[in-house]
Amino acid sequence: MLTALKAAIGALVKYPKADEAGLQLTGFRSLKTAAVEPPLLELARAGRLFTAGTIAVAGARAPVQDVPTTTANWLLFNPASSPYCLVPLKVAAYLGSGTADTGAALIAGVTAQKLPDSAALTANAANHAVGSVRGGYSQGRAFLGVGVTVPTMAVTLTTFQWDVLASCQNAASTTPGTGVVGWTSGAAVVPPGFGYAIDVVSGAGTTAKFSVQVLFAALELDLD
Repeated sequence: MLTALKAAIGALVKYPKADEAGLQLTGFRSLKTAAVEPPLLELARAGRLFTAGTIAVAGARAPVQDVPTTTANWLLFNPASSPYCLVPLKVAAYLGSGTADTGAALIAGVTAQKLPDSAALTANAANHAVGSVRGGYSQGRAFLGVGVTVPTMAVTLTTFQWDVLASCQNAASTTPGTGVVGWTSGAAVVPPGFGYAIDVVSGAGTTAKFSVQVLFAALELDLD
């Protein structure tokens, strides 16, 4: 025996929080399941979406020519006292000054271990900042450092802790803003005390220096 379900055909309006949420149908009597809000809207509205990055050309960094193991050109650090895990969503790197070599790869990865107290960041590096994407909300949640010594990021035949987020095969360029963007889609979690290392792998070019930007969420996650 079939059970009949009743649902309303609703207009695209915002309902009060106290209103009960019922099933809704489209005008063709199919169940309305399409997401109306943009994917990251709720994170932004709740004050859980943040951005970190280089805020002046003076903070741009030279690319590396090999996959690093103990130094992160940039490190998004999650303080050990934080109740939140950081979840990177997007990382971008772009030319700040100089002439970039042909091609580049944007790599990132969570540190293998917590940073020792002696290496823990307590402030953002010069010409770098962290802020909320929601106006009027506290920046907090993380620090962005440069040239940070990190626990060894294994690069062996059996272990690789870096993720290649994006790459490009552009010609050598002097145009500021030339770069790459990689969406991680939540495929990395940075627990308290750990960091998210970021590097640009490319030829040295002619004094080429890159800036970065990271979009990330701060969430209370059960890691057990």
